[in-house]
Amino acid sequence: MVHLRLLTDSGGQHAPENLPGLPSFTSALMDEGTTKRTGPDLAAEIERLGGYLGTGAGWDAAVIEAEVLAKDFATGLELVAEVAREASFPEPEVNRVRRQLLAEIVRRRADPSSVASEHFEGSLYGSAVYGRPLIGTEESLEAMNRASAVEFFSHHVGPAGATLVAVGDIQSDRLATAAEAVFSGWTGVATDETPRGAPLDLAPQKRLRVEIVDRPGAAQTAIRVGHRGIERGHPRWVQASVLNCLLGGKFTSRLNLNLRETHGFTYGVRSGFGKRLGRAPFVISTALANEHVGAALDEIFRELERLREEVANDAEVADTRDYMIGSFPYSVETLRGLAGRLSDLAIYGLPDDYFARYPEVLAAVSGADLLETARELLAPDRALVVCVGPDRELRPQLEDRYGANVSVVAPGA
Repeated sequence: MVHLRLLTDSGGQHAPENLPGLPSFTSALMDEGTTKRTGPDLAAEIERLGGYLGTGAGWDAAVIEAEVLAKDFATGLELVAEVAREASFPEPEVNRVRRQLLAEIVRRRADPSSVASEHFEGSLYGSAVYGRPLIGTEESLEAMNRASAVEFFSHHVGPAGATLVAVGDIQSDRLATAAEAVFSGWTGVATDETPRGAPLDLAPQKRLRVEIVDRPGAAQTAIRVGHRGIERGHPRWVQASVLNCLLGGKFTSRLNLNLRETHGFTYGVRSGFGKRLGRAPFVISTALANEHVGAALDEIFRELERLREEVANDAEVADTRDYMIGSFPYSVETLRGLAGRLSDLAIYGLPDDYFARYPEVLAAVSGADLLETARELLAPDRALVVCVGPDRELRPQLEDRYGANVSVVAPGA
C-alpha cells in the first residue's frame, strides 16, 4: 500500500471574515469533479483501484489524500494532482455540499458537547479567526456559491506552501520522478500572498468569566474550562504535553481520578492543548449531572492550582512519561498515522529528526520542568468557563462561587 497526502496552505486560518467556513466548503468540493472527470467518475476510478480518495481542511492546512495498492501508485498520484490542479466545482455539487454542511450545523446545535465547544472558542477568541466555526455558519454557507469557492481555490491552492507526503511501499527516486511528471508546470498563488501562520496577538483575558448557555430541561451539563494556550511551535510544547497528560490526557490522569474515581461526578474528563499555528485553546472538557457542576468546578480549579504550586512526585512524572513514550509507536504504526506525523513536520516547520528524538526528549522532562511550565502556561484565575445546561439549576451554584463573574448568554454570543 501507499498513502499519498498533498498539503496546501488553504486551511481555516485563511477564511475571509465575512465568510467563515469557506476553506472547508472549498475543500469539500474539490473531489466532486474536475475538468477531466465528474465526481462519480473520480469515485468509480478510485473504487476500481480498491483505494480511497478524499479532501478536507483543518485550521492550518487543507489536504487531498489517497491510499492505493503500491502497484497503482502512479494512478493514485495522478488523481491527487488532478484534484489539486483542475477541480471544477460543478454547480449541482455546490448545492449538495452546502445542504450537507447546513445539516451538520443543525445536528451540532442539538448536541450539548458541540454547542459547548463552539461557544467556548467563540467567546475565547471573539472576532478573531479562531472564534469563528471551522465549518462556517448558516449565514456564511447560504452566502457561499461556486464563484466564492473558485476564487478561494485560485488564491490559496497552489504549489506555494504545498507539501507532498508519501508513505508505504515506494522508493524516493520513483516518487520524485512521478511527482515531477504530474505537478510540472503547476502554477498558483505567489509565495508571499499566503504566508503560513495565524498570528493571534490578542490581549489576555483579565479575569475569570463563567458563561451559562441555558438548556432548559437538560439532565446533564456540558462543561468547558480553559483559556488561550500556545502555538504548536512553542518551545515548551513537549513539557506542556507531559503536563497535560498528567492533568487530563490519560485515564489515570489527576482530573479523571478526582472527578470520576473519587467523586463519581462524571464518566470521564479530558484536557488538552490545541495544535495550531496560532495560539490554540487549552481546554478541559467533561459532562456531568447538573447538581454536581459547582463541586466539579471546585475540583478542576483545585487541580490546576496544584500544578502551579507543587512539584509532582518523581513516580507520577515517570509514569506519565512512560505512558507517552509507550503509546507513541501506536501513532506511527499505520500508513495514515505516519503520514500524519510527517505532515506535522511540514505544517509546523519541525526538524526532520523531531520524532526520532521525541522519546528521548520526553524522557528528560522533570517535575521541576512541569512546575515551571504550569506557572507559565496555566492561568486558572483568568479562565473562561462555559456550562451548557439548565440555567435554573446552574446559576445558584455558580453565583455562590463566582458572583458577578457569572452571566447567562445565548449560544454563540
